[in-house]
Amino acid sequence: MKFGRCIVGIGYRWVVKPVLFCISPDHVHQHMVQFVCLVQRCGVVRWLARTTVAAQPPGAARQFGNLTLPNPVGIAAGFDKNAQTTPLLAALGCGFVTIGSVTLRPRPGNPRPWFYRLPRTKSLVVNAGLANDGVEAAIANLRRTERQRGSMPVIASVALVASQADQTPAAMVDEALQCADRLVASGQVAALEFNISCPNVCDDQLFSQPAQFQLLAQAITARGYSLPVTIKMPLTHSDTQFDDLLAIASQHAIDGLTIANLEKDRQRVHLHDELPPRVPGGLSGAVTHQRSNQLITRARRLYGQRFFIIGVGGIFSPADARAKLAAGADAVALITGMMFTGPQLMASIVADIPPTTPVTPTESHPQSPRHIKSQKKS
Repeated sequence: MKFGRCIVGIGYRWVVKPVLFCISPDHVHQHMVQFVCLVQRCGVVRWLARTTVAAQPPGAARQFGNLTLPNPVGIAAGFDKNAQTTPLLAALGCGFVTIGSVTLRPRPGNPRPWFYRLPRTKSLVVNAGLANDGVEAAIANLRRTERQRGSMPVIASVALVASQADQTPAAMVDEALQCADRLVASGQVAALEFNISCPNVCDDQLFSQPAQFQLLAQAITARGYSLPVTIKMPLTHSDTQFDDLLAIASQHAIDGLTIANLEKDRQRVHLHDELPPRVPGGLSGAVTHQRSNQLITRARRLYGQRFFIIGVGGIFSPADARAKLAAGADAVALITGMMFTGPQLMASIVADIPPTTPVTPTESHPQSPRHIKSQKKS
């Protein structure tokens, strides 16, 4: 399989990538999803991906609450917005895929273009504005592809965003929880992620402010979801602001943290490409790597094993993933790295990660209020 990954990587680097990078990233993403939807229907294609690319070494599994991830390397939210490509991603060896972010109703997003490529910086400017076809379309796609994707867990990212201009925070929370309820009831998802930190919508990350986040956290706790719940954290908060959110999350039925979202402060990063001011959006990729690692380390130092941490941002190699894990992440997720490096990247990381000792669900992160409540009942 190592030879297969090497061949795929070389082919992508020298043949596929030069062609793709001559095309606008919006068109590449759109046609890539369509292409994957077509080829993944073929069992032979999925078999070839499993046998020549995927890696599932012993000891790769990780425990996230009551959920077992076959390995700790997944796809972050934003690539598969409508849950269309999970079978091929599973065949390529992903330990999980985060779909979305999804909303209760279809959302057109921002005017195109949604993406702007910064090749030398190894970054994408993302300005999709949480575009998706709505939760019912995502559920329908998951049901249609359930057999082909097998046992790979799907995490659903639910967006906290206004569906109308005058919507109150309480109404936004209610709408997001309705969306989450439908996903849970469908039986098609293994965990929930609440995205409070999208930098390219016009609400200025309302739910990354303590008062509104408290409202969300209380509502999640009251719902009593049986699935693990994680929060997609902002990258651009100061340490103090980040700590405020952690303190709230630690007191509620929130099991994990996805650290972190896009970089929206262009003054904090050094770019190796020209980025016209007229191009809106947050930056993904290499420019997020260092700050993401700092926040992961901070969360782990302050709260120990209280949270399952999924590290996101600037993963282009197994070494980048090891740095995330060394910082304190339990798992990693990526998108931009796959676009720059190739579809073999996830399996290359899995093959490189040292095995861990298996743990039971309650041993992995025993401090969660969800676990405490279940222990009291028993």
